[in-house]
Amino acid sequence: MSIKTNKAQGYILDAIGHLDAIWRTATWITSSEIEAEKLTEDAFKEAYRNRENSMAGPDIRIPLFQILIKACPFNHDWDRPVAVSDIAENDYQPVHNEILSQVGIIPPEFITSAIRNLPLEIRIVMFLSTIEKFSYSEIAQISAGS
Repeated sequence: MSIKTNKAQGYILDAIGHLDAIWRTATWITSSEIEAEKLTEDAFKEAYRNRENSMAGPDIRIPLFQILIKACPFNHDWDRPVAVSDIAENDYQPVHNEILSQVGIIPPEFITSAIRNLPLEIRIVMFLSTIEKFSYSEIAQISAGS
């Protein structure tokens, strides 16, 4: 077996170690297991096709997530700041103080709803930071590559 074959097999094993994280992120982005499976498959195919370029880096997570975000079915412009005018008035439901004072705590469904109503680019950054535990510099690398 050649050294090149060993490196390719090592790359594949490293990539497969991140399969759950890629699928979880794709599921969260699309809210559809079927779409998530397709995105995950596409991301891994693309990563395998580009493995020679990606093998130099010590952490395959960043290239995998770059490919995943690039493959997402939405148009995004990471360099454009999100303006309040980008969010339609009907995109969110305000929480009234009376509801919160009766409950005493903020119900999880209100938090989930508030997060879901943020622009997708912001939600992706939040998800990568809080769930996938990427640093902000890693998230910047992911968004720059997509």
